[in-house]
Amino acid sequence: GDIVIFYRLADNYTASDVAVLEYEGQRQIRRVAAIAGDTVDITDQGLFINGSYVTEQNMQSIQLYEEGITFPVTVPEGHVFVLGDNRSNTIDSRIYGTVPIRDLLGKVTTIVRQRDV
Repeated sequence: GDIVIFYRLADNYTASDVAVLEYEGQRQIRRVAAIAGDTVDITDQGLFINGSYVTEQNMQSIQLYEEGITFPVTVPEGHVFVLGDNRSNTIDSRIYGTVPIRDLLGKVTTIVRQRDV
């Protein structure tokens, strides 16, 4: 029930940007965790980008999915690696791999929360 405003012409993404994409006919809001050239690894200890442990405030612990991609993965040029903020119950790059920037619908600029209003 929230309203999301996003910039459709965005073509430059950095880690921590929030992007809109479509997967299996559903729009998803996902956070960019890694960009081209970064190596992402997810282990029992957590999320590692370029060998460094990533601590994220207000994020649920990350886990691997049995049906997902194989780690570590290096993000190719023109792609990003995205994660949902609800890490325990989200379909994201752990399942479908890196996402071509050309397939992103845009960069989120504003979120208007309608819950508990």
